[in-house]
Amino acid sequence: MRVFFYNGRTNNLQSVDTYKLTSSHAIATPRVYGYSTGGPENDVIFYSEELDSLVLYKAAEAYGSLSVNNFLMVHSISSSACAVFDASTAQIYEKNITLSSNSIGDSLIFGRNGDMELTAYSGITKNWVTKQTDQQLYGFDVGDVIGLGYSMSFAKYWGYSAHNDSFYELVPGGSFAGPWSFAGGNTAIVIRSDRIYAFSPGSVTAVGEDSNNPVGKFSLSQNYPNPFNPTTKIGFVIPNVETGHAPSLQAKLVVFDIIGNRVSTLVNEIKQPGTYEVEFDASNLSSGVYFYQLKAGDYTSVKKMLLLK
Repeated sequence: MRVFFYNGRTNNLQSVDTYKLTSSHAIATPRVYGYSTGGPENDVIFYSEELDSLVLYKAAEAYGSLSVNNFLMVHSISSSACAVFDASTAQIYEKNITLSSNSIGDSLIFGRNGDMELTAYSGITKNWVTKQTDQQLYGFDVGDVIGLGYSMSFAKYWGYSAHNDSFYELVPGGSFAGPWSFAGGNTAIVIRSDRIYAFSPGSVTAVGEDSNNPVGKFSLSQNYPNPFNPTTKIGFVIPNVETGHAPSLQAKLVVFDIIGNRVSTLVNEIKQPGTYEVEFDASNLSSGVYFYQLKAGDYTSVKKMLLLK
């Protein structure tokens, strides 16, 4: 089987010969594509739209799973072994870390290595960092640029910021209350019996996913609430005329499922500069991870949300 990649920005067509088996697995976002062939040479195809780069990776085992968010993709071959592909640099990192289905944020990878060490990768600074903990880890939450690990007793939390590769320790007051914590966008939430902590470690005003956009005033917000059931709200901003754009732009806001099927078009019309908010009703959808994408002029942004029923 031959797989073709056409990049409309560079007007370049590439192809690669590979296997097509019943165990084959493909997944993509607008910025990265991955295909696990399951063939005898354990080929995994990675493609970066930004760099128009095609990378053929030979995995340690034939069977593995792919997961993705924005420009970061993970090929997992076991509970503690994976390969991370950063489409913004076309680099592959082989790591022995434990990841879950929600370990990939918009600009970070967050997991753990053993019972008392957290591991994180920043898609902003391109660095890997680890954090030794003094208590056994129970689990972790991941947002766009923030990760949050917590101990078995829920007595300590460790927040990580992808902006500055730093961990921050939180010892919350009060006693455990469920649900115990969330991480979404730039902020982590820890819930206790008598109080709620909301904190955003590190700088959130420096470079981000829009750093390559010369306008710098478009934005697509993290949906709220997240996780949600069955409705959530999504906000976005179209910049004003001083940015050099036309007074209005064609804006399209679309929701996709985890395998790339479009499930809803929330906006598809000309928009004047301003701040907008739309509601997404997922009453007819099943629980799982979904992606929403905003396109307006030359601007494109994708974020992840979680439906829990």
